[in-house]
Amino acid sequence: MDHIRSSIIIPVYNCERYLTQCLESAAGQSERAIEIICVDNQSTDGSRKILEQFATRDDRVVVLDEHRQGVAFARNTGIEAARGEYLFFLDSDDFVEPDMVERATTKAQATRASMTIFSFDEYYTEDNAYVPRERCEEEALYHRAFTLEDLEGVSTDLTTPNATRIAFDASWVRQEKLRFPTVIKTAEDLVFVNRSLFRARAIALMPDCFYHYRRDVECSITRKSREGDSLVALNLIKEELEEQRSQNPLLERHFVNIVVDTLEYQMGSCATLEEYEELYHAWTTVWRPYALEYSSMIASRYDHFMTKTADPNPMAYLFERFSAVRDNLERLHASQRSLRCALDTALHERDIAEQERNELSSSTSFRIGHALVSPVARILGRD
Repeated sequence: MDHIRSSIIIPVYNCERYLTQCLESAAGQSERAIEIICVDNQSTDGSRKILEQFATRDDRVVVLDEHRQGVAFARNTGIEAARGEYLFFLDSDDFVEPDMVERATTKAQATRASMTIFSFDEYYTEDNAYVPRERCEEEALYHRAFTLEDLEGVSTDLTTPNATRIAFDASWVRQEKLRFPTVIKTAEDLVFVNRSLFRARAIALMPDCFYHYRRDVECSITRKSREGDSLVALNLIKEELEEQRSQNPLLERHFVNIVVDTLEYQMGSCATLEEYEELYHAWTTVWRPYALEYSSMIASRYDHFMTKTADPNPMAYLFERFSAVRDNLERLHASQRSLRCALDTALHERDIAEQERNELSSSTSFRIGHALVSPVARILGRD
């Protein structure tokens, strides 16, 4: 293929169950001038065989090897090999809409955007359910390109730190020497996306949901325990802030909100109690004091978190979260009981109506009336 419009980079590690659907969604793009770069990160299951079969059938599929373990290494290998004008990142257990590349690159070209951010949802395999994730609520931003300097709000309003929901201008990525940090095994998106936002010459938003993130499975390359990686990630973003501060002092406002947003999310989704206690300690001793210095810059949606984490005892906030979850479950159960009662009532009324209809149709008067009306109906029908 002489001209490649976009490169779809897929790191692959032991995800054979979902890999075929992932590759089919990439190969089925309405934009045909693409390459699909699959980086095998030492898979030990049947993933490699699936990749080779696809490469045999479709010459746009490129299979590379990366022997250094980790999604960051695999994605960076894909970036180095990519020939497309735009870069998309797709995880091997997820899938995308067939018009993602065509529409996102059309938007990117029209706005000359470094980053084109679209919406995504969470997909639950067993229930075949799609749950929309948050997207920017500032509707005016969907109609123009902008930079962080233009925003009245903060960068955490724009996007979640997921590289998979963004089309990147490839030449800009190379010019800025943007790569995923390899010193951490998770939270690499957090660093890459925010470094990109800090440097972007133009950002474009799309309301369209193109990406489906499979939420209820464990694929080894992206679902590892985070340990302390998010804390390292915040320090890496802070280094970026220090480099950019002289050119754009407004970045401090965005960074302090990134800190609060990250630790609120991470503490709410810990895999272990030890991870939670480590994050809470870092928050109360390092990051909360920093946030308080710039409290006037923090978005109001973080007020609850800031207030509830004032206690240095990590169990206080943990109990507060437990109480909130318990109350939500009670309300959910009450709602379910109410819906069940309404359904039972509706079914009972349907059964009564069905019984009355059967009794009516079997009555003598109904049969006589039907016999009298039928000939007239047939005559009227002919006319």
